[in-house]
Amino acid sequence: MCILAYHSVDSHFSWGVTRVTPRLFYKQIDALLARGVQFLTISDYLRRETAGDKKVALTFDDGYESIYRNAFPALQRHGVKATVFINPAFTGQYNTWDANFGRRSRHIDWPQLETLTAAGWEVGLHGMMHRDMTKLTDAQLDRELVLGRRLILERLGSCSPVLSYPFGNADNKVWQKSRDSGFTAALVMGKKTNAIPPIFAHRRMGVYLFDLPKLLQIKVFAKNKSFFNIVQQGFDLCSNLTVWVKSKNWRFD
Repeated sequence: MCILAYHSVDSHFSWGVTRVTPRLFYKQIDALLARGVQFLTISDYLRRETAGDKKVALTFDDGYESIYRNAFPALQRHGVKATVFINPAFTGQYNTWDANFGRRSRHIDWPQLETLTAAGWEVGLHGMMHRDMTKLTDAQLDRELVLGRRLILERLGSCSPVLSYPFGNADNKVWQKSRDSGFTAALVMGKKTNAIPPIFAHRRMGVYLFDLPKLLQIKVFAKNKSFFNIVQQGFDLCSNLTVWVKSKNWRFD
């Protein structure tokens, strides 16, 4: 059906809409389960045999600690497994890579990730340092992809073969470097990626603070998701604003 992309599941206020509260998250998951949705890791989703079912990939970008503290216990009660994409350079640290307006969020640490993998979750790479890969040199790309993947393998024993591009940004060089680094597929958000093979540009739908359970169900079950892809492209523009602000070395905290 689709691939959902969550970020933070946190009750603390922060500017922006990529956060959902734990209470809203619980209601969203309960509502979709009641509709017969089967949640899968991204690898299991891409391996599924039929497309016309109620299977949904559940993914979390950025690897925030709130995923472990708030999302994981709720999903575990339902026997649901998911994929979390991390930035290995920031495990256990705060998100200084982000153009944050106020309170910063802590990233998940390695022992917490070990707990997730022991419970059947999948851990994948979201870039070594959450940098826009389309703006990097070959050497910098190798650090983001090769070193990032290697660290996950060394610490956890496995790394998802699916890559989540930071900011959803990719181009011809990035996807080829991703393939050469050992990845077999990759994820964007809503951006048009005509120059990239579809397997390295799977689209996702972001889940945001305003996605009440009914609205999220409409997004998931919509047969034609063109409208929601257009809306997602608008949020992608906001994501690129983060890249621009960081390039100016401005600080807001």
